[in-house]
Amino acid sequence: MPSDTVSAPTIRRLSIQRFRSIKSMTWLPASGLNLILGGGDVGKTTILDAIALLLSPTNPNVVPDTDYDDRQEENGFIIDAVLSLPEEPVPEI
Repeated sequence: MPSDTVSAPTIRRLSIQRFRSIKSMTWLPASGLNLILGGGDVGKTTILDAIALLLSPTNPNVVPDTDYDDRQEENGFIIDAVLSLPEEPVPEI
């Protein structure tokens, strides 16, 4: 019987360097639900935008200079993650 649940990739580790206001961070999310909490302008949206950029890369020519730490485009930025993919269902015979 097919399952109605959809499994998504799971982020095991996320590292960000020189992206917007984040100089350097590494996050090891716990299994299950994770919350990103904090006051205004502390980087919550930056983390989510980094994940979005990682999973849906764009042409570097359309990445604005504001995405680079201190607008230093020559230094680049790094968004790196380790993901686990959902297990494929075993077909019934």
